[in-house]
Amino acid sequence: VDLLRVQQMRGVGMNAWRTSHNPPEPVLLDITDRLGVLVLDENRVLATDVNCQGSKCRNVPAYDGDPVADMGNLAKRDRNHPSVAWYSLCNEAGCGNGTLLAGDLIEHAKEASYSNDGSRSVGANMGWISPVSPRTPMSDALDVLGMSHASSSSVQAFHEMEPDKPLAMTECCSCQNQRGEDSDQPHNKTTVHYTSEVAGCLDEQTSTSDDPEYVAGTFVWSE
Repeated sequence: VDLLRVQQMRGVGMNAWRTSHNPPEPVLLDITDRLGVLVLDENRVLATDVNCQGSKCRNVPAYDGDPVADMGNLAKRDRNHPSVAWYSLCNEAGCGNGTLLAGDLIEHAKEASYSNDGSRSVGANMGWISPVSPRTPMSDALDVLGMSHASSSSVQAFHEMEPDKPLAMTECCSCQNQRGEDSDQPHNKTTVHYTSEVAGCLDEQTSTSDDPEYVAGTFVWSE
């Protein structure tokens, strides 16, 4: 199934795959190695109810594991796959509020990655309750700042404040009904394009990150 997906996505111009909030099956990396597709390799849990507390850390999981060890193990397991472009610490709420994470967690997790694979950068998919504001502990620590569904003004404002920080739109586009399954459902067409033809919507929304020369590229969310 993964081989078919990678082949189909390559057929429409895809050249990179972001794993969805968890480490991928190793066979996927074997496939992307062979087919020349880059991978954003993502850790599962960073913010937990132990290291991220308070009202601003809602929606973080209870977790008995060790997020720092998890990050190190991810890098150790996948470091010999040439398709891995960089590692991601977390996704949106899973990042918590980057100003509230306890005990230098971000730096420890990044160092765990470096200690097992010093050749790759470390980023995160920032959005929702994890701020994309410049000069937060999270944005300062990351090698690559990944933005989730950010507006063009947010992207530009961050770049103006931190012009040397590499940026990528690590999640983009609310162009739902990409496969037509919900065509019989009531829709609010003022907020999301609900048609079987989403090319125009994707073109409009990806231009936020594809047009500026200081943004590396765009990962389009697929449902």
